Amino acid sequence: MIQDWPVETEMVIAAGYALFLAATAFILERVARHTHKRSHGFRTNGFTYHPPRDEWECPGGHSLERRHGQESNVAIYRAKAHLCNACLRKDKCTDSNEGRELAYRRSPWVETQAGRFHRGISLLLFMVAAFILVIEIIRHHDKPESILPGLVLLAIFIAGSRSAQVFMNGESPAEKER
Repeated sequence: MIQDWPVETEMVIAAGYALFLAATAFILERVARHTHKRSHGFRTNGFTYHPPRDEWECPGGHSLERRHGQESNVAIYRAKAHLCNACLRKDKCTDSNEGRELAYRRSPWVETQAGRFHRGISLLLFMVAAFILVIEIIRHHDKPESILPGLVLLAIFIAGSRSAQVFMNGESPAEKER
């Protein structure tokens, strides 16, 4: 214990490291979600989606019609081959003679394989942080300053349980808005 410091240095370091792990988990998810969103933007760059008609419009003004059933999480939209092949922008849009195709995943980010992977890594970071704090509380259970790791553990438990619930049940409405 540092002189005039009411909490043992070890507890402060453990609590700080646990908070660092939780922040890393949060940042990892934000970066992964942003990357997923950007990736989708690159695939559909220049195309416009029309929800009432459930179709995409290419930069040349042609419609890509839905070619896949409603039961799947992925909708496939394809332009008619003769329209693509006659288009002046074809060389910048597609090299296919079958017409441009867009695969649009309707499922939320966390339901994608990459989303589940990153959410799993985040949950692992939350669990390691909680484990460190539990060990610290067990080691110093008789000291009043063990309240610091206890409070940090509570915060990490709340954040981690929300993340785990979404991992198990799909994306929450708040995450869909991001």
